[in-house]
Amino acid sequence: MLKSACKVQDQLFRTEERLQKAVLIQSVIAWRIMVLTLLGREVQ
Repeated sequence: MLKSACKVQDQLFRTEERLQKAVLIQSVIAWRIMVLTLLGREVQ
């Protein structure tokens, strides 16, 4: 999810702090996308 939806591999980070913040935010986004995908499958 992080690789395909958030395109983590395409981003450049200049400091470790920026990398940590980006990974945290993108992990939450990826988790939400996964939950929504699973809910969508259950509804159909």
